[in-house]
Amino acid sequence: MAKGAAPKVWRVGRGQFRLVADPADDLPTQDAERRRALGRAAELRPRESRTSSRQDEGYASAPARSGSQFDPVPVTSGRYPSFAVALNPTERRDLASLSKADKAESIVRKHLSDRYGRRAEIEKDRDGADLKISVDGRIERVVVMGTESPTLDWHELKVSSRESHDALISGDALMYRVVDVSGPNPRIYVLTYGRHFTLEPEPRWAIKHVPPRDDRYPLRGEPYRFDLPHEPVAGDDWAIQP
Repeated sequence: MAKGAAPKVWRVGRGQFRLVADPADDLPTQDAERRRALGRAAELRPRESRTSSRQDEGYASAPARSGSQFDPVPVTSGRYPSFAVALNPTERRDLASLSKADKAESIVRKHLSDRYGRRAEIEKDRDGADLKISVDGRIERVVVMGTESPTLDWHELKVSSRESHDALISGDALMYRVVDVSGPNPRIYVLTYGRHFTLEPEPRWAIKHVPPRDDRYPLRGEPYRFDLPHEPVAGDDWAIQP
């Protein structure tokens, strides 16, 4: 590959393959890499299908760390376990003024209240999770993340705190991804680290404002000293040195 050139990314099915051939390479080289990517996709596709089937079959009997212990067979939408939540006009009006995060948390509370009634005890959890839920003595800690999008919106899904990161990867907490938080029928996806998602660090830089400099006072903010003379001198001879 030519120095500095970014590799192309080919998507085949649900797989992602990085083409080694540079766009500037000759056609035979590019065709060989393309055939290699397609062949690899064909090999992985049956394996992906078998893995997905094993995950779906094992969900109901998996331990709490592999999924929600409250709802072993949740309603599903696509490949991720999820629950639909219907909001009436009054509930939507009450949520309208809330932030996206507060909407998502309120939708989770409504789902649990509708499903379990007074059996569900819900409290705030500050130690890496947002909510601590208890149903019939079973406890589940969840990180709640909301989005206006009707889909999971993976590219916008970020975990910013070290405590949440540690709780998720240890299996001490699940992620409740609430989509379509402003719509009439939001959906809660129950996601487990290692099974439905991974966490990858990504570098960031904070942008800080540079205050404008006031040129009328050139010594403001600068260290200075006065050199005292050893004999009387005129006032104009005092030296101020930065």
